Amino acid sequence: MARSVHKRTTLRSRGWRDVTMRPREYTTMRAQLPLLNLMCVLLIGCNTRPDGVGSDTDTDAGQARGALRVHVVDADGNPVNAAWVTVAPYGRDAATNVDGDATLERLAPGAAHVQATAPGYVSSSADVSLDVAGADVRVTLSPIVLHGATLSGSVSDPYSAPVVGAMVLLDGSPAGTTAADGTFTLTGLAAGHYAVNIAPPDGTNLLPQDMGSIDLITEGKLRLDTTLPGHPGATSTYIGSTSCMICHPDEGTAWQQSAHARAARSTVDLSSTDIADAVEGGVTVALNGTGATAELGTDEGGAWTVNVRDGHGHSTGPLTVTVVYGARRHGAALALDVGGTLTLAPVVWAGPGEGLGAEQPDAGFISAWVDSWLPGGTLAVSTSAAPPAALSFDLSCAGCHASGFKVQSTLGSYALASLSSRGPGPGVGPDAGDDIERVVGCEACHGPGSRHRRFVPTSKDQIFNPAYLSASQRLDVCAGCHEAATATEHPFADPAGTPLTAEGTPKAPWTLLSLIANATPVWWESIDASRVRADQVGELRSSPHRTSDSHFAGACEDCHQPHGSAFKASLRHDPWDNALCTSCHALTFPDAAAIAKHSGHTAASSGAWGSASCVGCHMPRSAVVVRGDANTGIGEARSHGMLAWTPNQVLASFDAAGASTLPKGEVPVDGCIDCHVQREEAAKQTGGSCNCPQGDVTKRTTWEALKASFDAMFPGAE
Repeated sequence: MARSVHKRTTLRSRGWRDVTMRPREYTTMRAQLPLLNLMCVLLIGCNTRPDGVGSDTDTDAGQARGALRVHVVDADGNPVNAAWVTVAPYGRDAATNVDGDATLERLAPGAAHVQATAPGYVSSSADVSLDVAGADVRVTLSPIVLHGATLSGSVSDPYSAPVVGAMVLLDGSPAGTTAADGTFTLTGLAAGHYAVNIAPPDGTNLLPQDMGSIDLITEGKLRLDTTLPGHPGATSTYIGSTSCMICHPDEGTAWQQSAHARAARSTVDLSSTDIADAVEGGVTVALNGTGATAELGTDEGGAWTVNVRDGHGHSTGPLTVTVVYGARRHGAALALDVGGTLTLAPVVWAGPGEGLGAEQPDAGFISAWVDSWLPGGTLAVSTSAAPPAALSFDLSCAGCHASGFKVQSTLGSYALASLSSRGPGPGVGPDAGDDIERVVGCEACHGPGSRHRRFVPTSKDQIFNPAYLSASQRLDVCAGCHEAATATEHPFADPAGTPLTAEGTPKAPWTLLSLIANATPVWWESIDASRVRADQVGELRSSPHRTSDSHFAGACEDCHQPHGSAFKASLRHDPWDNALCTSCHALTFPDAAAIAKHSGHTAASSGAWGSASCVGCHMPRSAVVVRGDANTGIGEARSHGMLAWTPNQVLASFDAAGASTLPKGEVPVDGCIDCHVQREEAAKQTGGSCNCPQGDVTKRTTWEALKASFDAMFPGAE
C-alpha cells in the first residue's frame, strides 16, 4: 500500500514567520476566521474620521444618520446637470441630475465640506453642518471666463535705450503705449490675426516699425521686441561715401569692390580692359538693316566717342562718352553727352557668353535702343535738340545708379541736381561732401548723413540703419531698384516710368515702394520668374521664403553682404558653394549625401552648371540683361523665386501660345535642360558626349520627354 503524502500549505504575511500546516489544521483555521474578525471589531471599535465624524460605513445600529441634499446652480440660478459633487471628510461623491440635485444618504452627523465641479465652470464649495435630520446645501457655479490673449514686448532705440510712450497699433488702431522701461503688455485680446505696428512718440528722430502680422490664440501669450531705426531728418544733407568711409573704413573697403560702387565708371577707370581696347581700336556696329551704324573710337585727346549714322546721310558727329554704366561680366552701357543731357548710346557692350559651348559669342558691342534713335529709320538725335525722353539716362536710369539727387527738367532736357548744400570738400566742415554720386553709395541705403556726422558719436538716431527693420520692410530698402515697378505719380514721364517721387527723387530707403509705385512684373507663363532684369525682390516676394503676408524666412542680406563681398553679386559665399543655402537649411541638408538625395544626382560637381548645386536647380537663369544664351536663348539673370521649375510649367508656355515650337528666348528653360545642353556642348569640344536627357529646347516634344524622366526622378512634383 502506497504511503500517504500530506500536502503542506505555507502562509506568508509581512511580519509573520512562515507557518506550515497540514490540510486538516488549515481547514480548522478557516472555520475560526469569522470569530476572529468579530473579536477584532469588538477590541478595536469603529473607525473614526477627523473632527469626530464617523465613517459613513459604520454599522452601529445605535448611531442615527442623515441625508445630505445638494443643489447645484449656475450664476443665473439655473440647475447644472452632471456636476460632480464631493463631500469631505466622508469621501463620498455623486453627480447631479437634470434638476441640479444630488443626494448622499446615511452620513453621520458633523461638519461637511461640499465641492462641486462641472465642465465650463469654476469649481465652487460650501460648508454645511449635518444632523440626524440631514441637511440641504446650495452650491453656485460661475462660468469660466477666458481673459483672452496677451501680447507683450519692448521697444528700444538705436542706443538700446527704452522708448517711452511709443504707440502699439493693432490693425491700425491704438492698443497701448510703452511704459518707462520701454515695455508694453496688452491683455484681454480676442484670438485672431493682427497687423502690428509701432509708432514712435512725437519729438524723436525714430521711424515707425512694421512688425508684420501675428496670430493670437485664446489665453495665448506672445512677445515682440524691436528696435526703432533712426531718421536722418529733413535738414540732413548728402555728404558722399568718401565722407562715410572716414569713420567706417571696413564697410567702405568692402563697398568699393561691390557692383554698387562700380555702377558707374569713367573711361579712365577702364583703361586696359577689353571694352577700352575695343573702343580705342575702333569698331563699327550695324544698327538696322538700312545701313545705320554706330562708329566707336577716340578723339585727339583720347576721349571715347560715338558717331551715329542713319544711312540717309544724317550723322550726329562724334559724341563724347561721359560715363560707362556697368562694365562688368554681363555688359555695359555708354552714356553720351548730347547737348548737356546724358544720353544712352545705341550700343551696349555684351560680355562673353556664359554657356560652355562654342556657339557662345565673344565679348563685343551689339545694338540697343535703336527704335528710339532711329524711329522710322531716320536719325532722331542731334546736338541741337534734346534727345527723346526714353534715351535720357538721368530720367530713365539714374534713379538706381546714383545717390543724393533729384531729376530736373528744362525744355525737355533732363539732368540731375544735387540735394545737398555743399561745403569745400569731403571731411571739411560738418556739411561738406562730394558732388552727386553716380554710383549706389552709402547714402542710397542709409539716407543723408550730414547730421549723423555732425553729432558723432551720439548720433545713431540721425542716420537710418535697415538692420533694425523687419524682414518684410528690409526688402523694400532693396526694392526701390530691384523690383519691377512704375511710378504712380511720375513728375515727367507719361506713361509713368522708373520709380520717382512727385519731386523727382528716388524713394527714401525707409519708405515702402508701394507708396510711390505699382509693381509691374513680367512673368513667364505659369512660373513666378521674371522675364525682365532687376525684379529680384518681386520674385522673392512670391518665393517659399515668404511665410505669410508680411513675414519672410529669408531677406536679401541673408544671402548677400549689404556692404559687398569678394564673391559675385556681393554674396556671402561663392554661388556654387551649397553653404550659401545650407547655412540656413542645415537641418534638412546636413551633408553632401542629403543634398545628392534631394537633387536626384549621385555626386556634386562645381562650375556654372554643377549637378546637385542648390543655385543650379533653384535659381535657373531667367531674364535677359544684355544678351541671351546662344544655346537656349535664356537670359543671364538668376531667378529669385527659389523654386525648381518643372517640365509641366515649361509646357504651359507652349499651351498658352498654342504651338509645338517656340523661338529661342520664348521658352523658360529650366535648370535641368540648361545644365544638360551646356554639358553636351562642352563635351562636343572634347569629342565626347553627355549621357543625359536633353534636346532642342524650342520643341514641345523635348519637354514631354523630359517630363517622363522628371516624373520618374521626382514623383509627385507639380
